[in-house]
Amino acid sequence: MPHRVIDLTPEKKELLKELSRRRLSLLFFAAGLVATIFTVVEESDTLLHALDDYSIVGFSVAAFLLIAFMRNRQSLADLRKLNNVTVIIAAVLFMLVIFAVTQEFNDAADFGDEPAALIFILVLIINRFL
Repeated sequence: MPHRVIDLTPEKKELLKELSRRRLSLLFFAAGLVATIFTVVEESDTLLHALDDYSIVGFSVAAFLLIAFMRNRQSLADLRKLNNVTVIIAAVLFMLVIFAVTQEFNDAADFGDEPAALIFILVLIINRFL
């Protein structure tokens, strides 16, 4: 069976790249939301320790809703705008988690979710530039 060669124009390649970025952002914000909801309950004894988890939940819900509301907009400009907004949200979350690392570093029970959150957030940021 011969292979079909699909030759995409540069515009279509860019559009597919932006669509892939949107899908990956949706996946990682959803995974971060699900993973963090469970740790909020465990860390709710100290507000400062739970604040980063509350912010991850809040920003993840906001990003998830933003992606859901813009799911029908498939122009290259709209997708770039959406991906730029999601990387800004990820950058804000990155700063909040870095602050949480400094506050929770000495408490092993509360520090457990920060490395995973940093990995998720860094993947979201790297996703925008690859």
